[in-house]
Amino acid sequence: MMPNPPHILIFGLGNDCAQSALEYLKIIFPKALFSGWTNHPENIPPSLHSFCQKIDVGDLNHLQEKNLFNGYNLIIFTPPARFLPKILERSHCPIVALGSTRKYTQWPDSYALEVLKAERLLLKTNRPSFFLHPTMIFGDNNNQNISKLAKIVQKFKILPLPQGGKNLIQPIHYQDVGKSIAKAGECLLKQRIQKPESLIIAGKESYTYKEVILFLSNAQKLSQRFIVPLPLWLLLPGSKLLKHLGTLIPKYASLFPTPQAIRRLTEDKHFSISEMEATLGFSPQSLTLENWQKKIC
Repeated sequence: MMPNPPHILIFGLGNDCAQSALEYLKIIFPKALFSGWTNHPENIPPSLHSFCQKIDVGDLNHLQEKNLFNGYNLIIFTPPARFLPKILERSHCPIVALGSTRKYTQWPDSYALEVLKAERLLLKTNRPSFFLHPTMIFGDNNNQNISKLAKIVQKFKILPLPQGGKNLIQPIHYQDVGKSIAKAGECLLKQRIQKPESLIIAGKESYTYKEVILFLSNAQKLSQRFIVPLPLWLLLPGSKLLKHLGTLIPKYASLFPTPQAIRRLTEDKHFSISEMEATLGFSPQSLTLENWQKKIC
């Protein structure tokens, strides 16, 4: 039987996906009690502060006390996956964790490996849970997603890409990530799920990198951008040179891709959303001129 009211703890409440999840959960469970945990309280708008009984500020690296999170009926976990083992050790309730479809790459970086490790640990617990794996996220302020690609398009007129950018991506809106988290939480609290589940969440449509770059150029009202097809054997040494250049020009360092990131540009990131729609009960939105970036109210 679902606890009434349920007490829900949301980790990473300073990020847009967690905040969206809180807004949807408040609609689904209007009497629920909410608590938050964040490293960035300055990113939480006052309207969401009013939803929460308390918001703790702290570094997940420094968690010590065992059974620290035993008083909750559901945990929402959106920080990097490397911290999830600490939460699993200190809790027993159902959990919705956010991973990444990067776990499927042939060229994993440390982030992909951390997602895989955390997922293995979660699946071993046998507690009712969801590990949601979103594709590239758009519409939010996270510098690792479409917003980062938009900055690259803004800074550079000539963009060299393997195979001319013909490989596919299937971006998902941050509000659809938040809605997915909330719907997964509803499944767990209503005991529709009795074991750990891993689920891909993706946007409605797939686009080539070239299409997305031209879209972002148009959306930002930029002059024409030129995509230059280059082979990997030329791009990979170039990325190492750019990494060195980034140490000389720090403000551009985050925009220069790593060799693994360049290799991942040759992978198609296209996924079926039928399981997502069947499990969570909604269809995600497409990338449009109206929703590609977060609106400032």
